Amino acid sequence: MHSALSLPEIVRMICAKLHPFSSVHRLRQSSDKKQNKRALGALARTCRAFRAPALDILWMDVEMVHHLMVTLSDESRVKLFGENEKWYITEFLSAPSPSDIDRLCEYTDRIRKLTVGSGYDYSGYLAGSLLREPVSLSPGRVFPKLQHLVVEYETHGRARPPPMAYSFHRPLLLPYITTLELHLMWDYEDVDMLLGPLPEACPGLQHLIIRCLMPDVEMPSILRAVSQSVIRIPNIISLCCPDLEDDAFAHVSSFSNLRELTLTSMNTDSAERKSGKAQGTGILYAFPALDTLTLGLRQLSDAVTLLCKYAAVPLSVELKLLKEPLLEEINRLFDALRSHPGGAQIQQVKLVHPNFILQPHDAFHNPPDLQLSTFRPLFHFRTLRSINVDFFPFPRVALTKDELLGMARTWPLLEDLSFPHLKEDPKLSFDDVLEISAAFPRLEDLALPFDWDLLEEFEDPGREIPERSQTIRALRNMDYIKYEKLAPVSTVLARSFPNLGLVDTRHGPYEDVGDVLVVAIRKLRMDGLCGQVDRWTVDDLAMRVVLIFDEWKASWRRL
Repeated sequence: MHSALSLPEIVRMICAKLHPFSSVHRLRQSSDKKQNKRALGALARTCRAFRAPALDILWMDVEMVHHLMVTLSDESRVKLFGENEKWYITEFLSAPSPSDIDRLCEYTDRIRKLTVGSGYDYSGYLAGSLLREPVSLSPGRVFPKLQHLVVEYETHGRARPPPMAYSFHRPLLLPYITTLELHLMWDYEDVDMLLGPLPEACPGLQHLIIRCLMPDVEMPSILRAVSQSVIRIPNIISLCCPDLEDDAFAHVSSFSNLRELTLTSMNTDSAERKSGKAQGTGILYAFPALDTLTLGLRQLSDAVTLLCKYAAVPLSVELKLLKEPLLEEINRLFDALRSHPGGAQIQQVKLVHPNFILQPHDAFHNPPDLQLSTFRPLFHFRTLRSINVDFFPFPRVALTKDELLGMARTWPLLEDLSFPHLKEDPKLSFDDVLEISAAFPRLEDLALPFDWDLLEEFEDPGREIPERSQTIRALRNMDYIKYEKLAPVSTVLARSFPNLGLVDTRHGPYEDVGDVLVVAIRKLRMDGLCGQVDRWTVDDLAMRVVLIFDEWKASWRRL
């Protein structure tokens, strides 16, 4: 064994490389996650030096409790069927043997994130049963390092979760949990079994995420339970929930540690009530430490109504809309941000309307485009670092290359420029994108539609590719790339953007092509560092990565 592997830090770094996997495509992500788990298992069996670090990574994030329970003998468990066999769970009939417990705890001792309640995991309710009779293990022995608990609501398995499903997970609310995700079903009555004791059971809780299976359904009982629980967690740092009752919203606005607030399903009545309450009392919502505000709204005018009642505009404002925004509403929002006395510090503005289904009355709807004049109020914010306007299909952002270059002079600190549905008339070329990226001295993330066919290197493959932008790290929303051009494209990207680490394309069935492009880019960079590249041209280098794309294409055929 190499002497470097005697260093525990080196071994842990090798194992850690197999834990995260960020893929654009869901099928590819699932496939590689399985391969990584197999590789970690193989590493754990290689030698003693790799055993503990590999097992630490392998069991750090457990998505199915079934993987734990296979370490126990079957005699202590039984399947319990519900009415008409619509649901069933697995429960303990007797305590496992001491040897079984010791073997189980060898793995549970490594768990930092645990997911329970999945519709595919019928052992998911056994995690809480380990802490109840007849097993009655102490939390310090079975889950001593658990920091992140996820309670799922998935029902797409073969059976529906049992009634009072959340009660099974109550013992898992441990004092040292810092992050809790609750995915709630609106028609289950035992939500209080988790939310009620939460503040006392998890005094160190810092991040709370509550999502509902049907966010559009009126659910006053869940809203009340969430509100009554949240007001008793004053040290919370980030909060995500469908909405809050008016009094609870006012109470939370005084929390001194709250830095991120996300309300995913705030309707018009709720926004008007909250703004009216502030208007009636004459007291603005303080939010002294709030940096990031994300609101899921029905219409953009609700945001204008509510933001005016904030004492200060957060550094980041993200608005996700169900209804197509009107040009007048966008103008009102930008004017309100510019004129707000506490808005000078704003650094990020994100507006999203991901409506991919046109309603019948929208068939001939063609609202005005967003011109440069629409964005002029935001020019007041010289410290803006991120602008993201993603409306589909309407209204469209209509900005020319010269106007985008003018924004570079207005926002010299901009790091994220995203207009993914920019009106393509005329269509930007890749050379235009290179000029735009170079104009922003700090730009790292760029999302603009452009045409790869309009690239000079394709017209002259022997032309030396210059190095263009050192700051760009992510390139998103590229147009569909033909298979025969993938190798030349990777060559141009590898040289043009030396620090590029993420590529995201749109259109076409192969959504993970960006991941494969990054693999090819990294190979070309490594060849360059090893002195194997004499000239950066498409003619000389594209053939070096053709095999990567051939293997990727073959794997898609197998899928």
